Amino acid sequence: MEYLIIRKKNKLFEKIELKKFIEKNSVFLKKSYLHYIFLLENTTIDNKKITEKFYYKNNYSLWNMCVFSEKNIYKYDSIVEAIKFIALIKIFEKYRNYKIYLENFDENLVTKIRESYYFSNKRLFFENTKKSHNFERKNIKKIFLANFFFSILFFLRNLKNNFSFGNQKNIFRNFKKKDIFVISYFTHFSQADFKKKIFNPLQWGRLLDKKGISFNYFQIFIPSIEFKKFSKLNSFLEKKRINGLNRDHFINQFIDLKTIFLTIFDFFKIRKKLKVSFFEKKIDDPIVRDIYKIQSSDLKISLSGSTLLENLFWINIFDKILAKIPKQKLAIYLYENQPWEDAFIKAWRLYGHGKLIGYTPTTVNFWHLNYFNHKLSNKIKLKDDKNFPDLIACSSETAFNFFKDSNIPIKKLRKVESLRYNEIKKNNYGNKSKKNFLILGDYKKEINKNMLEILSLAISKFKLYDRYNFYFKPHPAALVPQSLLKNFIIKNEDDLIFLLKKCKNVICSNSTSALIECYEYGNNVFLFDDVKTLDFSPIKGIKKFEFIQSFCDSEGFYKILNTKQPKKNIKNFFYKDKKLSKWSKILHQFDF
Repeated sequence: MEYLIIRKKNKLFEKIELKKFIEKNSVFLKKSYLHYIFLLENTTIDNKKITEKFYYKNNYSLWNMCVFSEKNIYKYDSIVEAIKFIALIKIFEKYRNYKIYLENFDENLVTKIRESYYFSNKRLFFENTKKSHNFERKNIKKIFLANFFFSILFFLRNLKNNFSFGNQKNIFRNFKKKDIFVISYFTHFSQADFKKKIFNPLQWGRLLDKKGISFNYFQIFIPSIEFKKFSKLNSFLEKKRINGLNRDHFINQFIDLKTIFLTIFDFFKIRKKLKVSFFEKKIDDPIVRDIYKIQSSDLKISLSGSTLLENLFWINIFDKILAKIPKQKLAIYLYENQPWEDAFIKAWRLYGHGKLIGYTPTTVNFWHLNYFNHKLSNKIKLKDDKNFPDLIACSSETAFNFFKDSNIPIKKLRKVESLRYNEIKKNNYGNKSKKNFLILGDYKKEINKNMLEILSLAISKFKLYDRYNFYFKPHPAALVPQSLLKNFIIKNEDDLIFLLKKCKNVICSNSTSALIECYEYGNNVFLFDDVKTLDFSPIKGIKKFEFIQSFCDSEGFYKILNTKQPKKNIKNFFYKDKKLSKWSKILHQFDF
């Protein structure tokens, strides 16, 4: 854990745990970070806003697809570093006349603090600096930033695995003009139905079954345990006919050599034009400049490495598809502020298609900054509806309130039933065994590693294998090394409800929305709180969930095992209605 040791006359005055300080002051720090990003976006360089320096063809803005605009704290560790930096500023302002020692800080952050503009002449001391645990990001930097040819090779290698040349004319000819265009990821589908040759996407529930409405269901392929490469899925679909699914439903089928060469050409052109280090020198505010500097490595990847290639690909492929397909009346897509969404929205508007609904399929968490902007930033963006969906469909009261408080007009917000969690009911079946623990894997490798290592230590240290069974269900889009799983029974069962009937107790990372599903089903939920990051929990700040216990080490887990679980009055977290009356009202608004 990271600590700040405050000394007065060489005596201990106060010891501050940084993570606890951040969570206690989370509202202030969140607003501060968004404020500094707003100031950065409005920095003027050569009589132009910095964002305007990133314009691409047809007024696509690469800034809208970089780390500062995306703000995906789950994807970019540098955002957490920036928030820690702002927290240090707040602490320093209070104890500026004291000696402040930073203990157990990551060497990456220590280096950035030492090189910062704000702390350049201020008294900070460092003790027990830890080597960076983020080796993966370091290696990515070395690969992608050392020579741009590596980025191209990486891009082509991934394309090789994830696209298939088809008859482009036939693909566009088979694409019909239907009522609603639905776009999402190829994940979270029923394996049981799939074995019966039926494709049942759990993200959309019964919406796609609505009578009198036709859908074009369009998917982005994500590697999974079943299909690690699109080429494997493509071969599978060639041999077997799956009801509700064919190859033409995948964006991968629309890739051609022209799109590939255009993307690579644009990559060279933009790399030559954009110099990330140049902008740093033009920023006046020292704190804004520091935040820019702290996140500059991720920005370089966004604007010069593999991420740039990927973003250019999204722009070019959506430009091609939406220019050629028949005009679509309405689109519903997963609203998460991912770079591909920006490319999709721009192309959708450019080629004169209909209305857009952005749907939040799962929880919206306090620290999921990808959903939030500074209030003034939202006002500016909303003046140009080309950057925003016509409506944001919120599946929970939490999401609705977050967006409302973020200054998104009420008229743009709608409450809708959660399509993924609509069928969940409390279950008290007697066959739920208290001896059985279900561990839900996280999407992020580092969190899986930390959680499983701590649980393995607890199992061995306290001899829990004599008293309990530990089942592990991996995240559908994450592969876990076998070396981490020796103390667990592996379950690839896609039906979570089946496993919840078997296991009374559930362990999961605090970032997963599945904890809500487990809670509403009546199971005991234990949260793994990773000390290396922030509290990403969807229940953060919600009083009715305060009874849910968490642990961060083996001793903490053993302690909650021996703590009697409090009785809970289970209430729905998501909006629910089998008739989907809220969804029907929205669709009726668009004359369906």
